[in-house]
Parts: sequence; structure tokens; C-alpha cells
Amino acid sequence: MGFKGGNLAGLMARAGSVSILVVCLAALPSSAGGPPPPSLLSGPYQVGDLGVLSLRVVKNEVKGTYASGSRCDFSTSDQLLEGTLEGSAFVGKLTTCLEGSGCGTTGVLPFFGVVSDTAITTYLTIPSGCSAPGLDDRRVVTIQIDYGWLKKNGEDAMRAGKWDAAIAFLRRAAQLPPGANDPSVLNLLGSAHNMSKAYAEGRQVFEAALELANKRGAPAELKANILYNLACSEAGVANRDPGLQARAIEHLKQALQLGSPNQFREGLAMDGDLDPLRGLPEFQKLPGAKKGPR
Repeated sequence: MGFKGGNLAGLMARAGSVSILVVCLAALPSSAGGPPPPSLLSGPYQVGDLGVLSLRVVKNEVKGTYASGSRCDFSTSDQLLEGTLEGSAFVGKLTTCLEGSGCGTTGVLPFFGVVSDTAITTYLTIPSGCSAPGLDDRRVVTIQIDYGWLKKNGEDAMRAGKWDAAIAFLRRAAQLPPGANDPSVLNLLGSAHNMSKAYAEGRQVFEAALELANKRGAPAELKANILYNLACSEAGVANRDPGLQARAIEHLKQALQLGSPNQFREGLAMDGDLDPLRGLPEFQKLPGAKKGPR
């Protein structure tokens, strides 16, 4: 069970940001046979220096319409990118403006790219004697999803209790700057995992978040939240393992030492993810801890 005894919106409001959510976290189980193939989300993507395209991804078909920021004379909703996803490859074409004698005003460039969860990277060949504003110095072009859009959608999904969607957005946000250097993003991703009851994956995310928080000198409150959430993940996978149970309780003690007064009082009393620890004498010594299942 996830955190109960308080409403999620209230918790988020008290934290001041979804990224410092004080609940236990978990992860979705990975599919057998290794990680899934990369997949693109529909949304805004920056195309090198050319501008922002709004990509629409339906199964293996991708279409990109102009959104903003181009040095070319495009209109909103002009379709500039189209193609097909074939595993980790994208085959299609990109329309851009051209300059130069005999080049015309626009050109359609063949596009063969390598796909990741956050971007398509390609080498474009601009016709000889022509230049393409925004792409002149970027023959290797990265079409990368917008970080701010990912983070906002992840936070919105958390507020709505849509954990799978939150994981999809936040996992990608954690791969991009500044998310890759922000332990609060990993803390939020771990929280979505734990709410999905995927404690083993949540534990991995929180361990990475704690390492990054220590490395970057994160605020004590954030480190306390990560430690608390890590303990929740450990409790979820302890399965009567005394060593792992002891680690979870030690992380709770560290969270209480770093956190503000009463920060975890409600969680220690009501958080269902801590139920596997409630019968242990060491847990019952923690301030505010409730004995036995809720």
C-alpha cells in the first residue's frame, strides 16, 4: 500500500513542490529479455537551432509540425518532419528553408536517424552550394524532447495519481539536463515507482538520488526525503531479510536526524509501505512510530 492518512494534494502543497514529495516510492517491473526498445513521446522537440516542432507519434508513424523559434518563414502547423520508426531507427524527411543561388526557398532533406527515449539524432546532407539557416553548423542534428514539458507533465501525472504516466515522463526528464543533475527529479521518479509498488526499481532510483544529493550538496530537507523514501522501498522488498530491514530503519533514523521537526510524523504513523517494519523493536523506538499494521 502507498501512503495513506493524508491527501496527496495536501502533501504536495506542504512540500511546496512535487519534487519533495514525502511518500514511499516504487518502480514498474522490467520486461523479460532486457529493456524495451526506445520509444518517443508526442510533444515539443527542439530541432538543433532550427526551432521547435510539435511531434505526434502514433505507433510507428511520426509527424512534426512547426511550433516556434525558427529562423525560416514557416507558419504554425506547417508539417516539416515525417517518417517511420523502425526499432531504434527513424527513416523520413525534414523540410527546411534554404539559401543560395539556385537552391530555392525550401528543401526536403532525407532523414535517417537513431532513436532514443528522448531524441532522434541524424546526419543531414545539405545540397551543395546551399545553406540551411539553423542547421549550417549542425549537420549532425539532435531532435530532443523539451525538458520543462516532461517535468511539468510528470508533476501533473503525480497530482492525478497516474503513476505509469508519471514514470514515463520523469524517467525521460531524469536523462536530460538539468534533470540529470537534479536529485529532486530522481526523488520524484522514485516516488512514482513506489506508488506503483515496484519497490526494487524504486530502491535503485533512490540510491542514485541519494548519491547525487550528497555529491551536489543538496539541502538537508531533500536528503531527508530521499532517505525516508529509500527506507520505504527497502521495506517493500525486505521479505523478512533482517539485514535489509536494519538498513531501512537506519535510513529512517538518518531522515529523522536531517529532517525538520514532525516532517515524517504522519508517515511513520500511517504509511502502509512501512508496515513490514512495524513489528520490529527498533522501528517501534522511532519517534511517532505506530506499532503493527495500520
